[in-house]
Amino acid sequence: MSSVIYVEDEIALREDVAEELTDAGYTVYQAGDGVEGLDEILKHRPDLILSDITMPRMNGHELLLQVRKHPGFEIVPFLFVSALCDHKDMLEGVRLGADDYMTKPIDYDILLLKVELALKRVERLRRQQKGILPEVGTNPILDHDIGWR
Repeated sequence: MSSVIYVEDEIALREDVAEELTDAGYTVYQAGDGVEGLDEILKHRPDLILSDITMPRMNGHELLLQVRKHPGFEIVPFLFVSALCDHKDMLEGVRLGADDYMTKPIDYDILLLKVELALKRVERLRRQQKGILPEVGTNPILDHDIGWR
């Protein structure tokens, strides 16, 4: 079972998202701001991070930069869920290293799909690193049959 942390200062929204994710089968951790979020992330090492941007103490951009400094968190999917819906805000989030960006109000079907796809991408990368999957663009069956490699 994959784990997700949702960092959001609006309590009702955070609880609603946590309930949707829990109902979808994820273990969910919650935090009310970036400082609390970073502590929870380092403590629980979630498989995916969802974060608001505009929060007290440490905003989502700062949280993303702090998370990426820690070894092992380079490929953990980080998705912004924000009311900041201007094109420049979205570009800034992705430029800083977010894997995706959603705007509020949240469409839960889209959120759950984005979470699922992000987790599948990382799982493929991890399996590839362990040698379980071939590198993208190779076909070991075809390569073996025609004598390549």
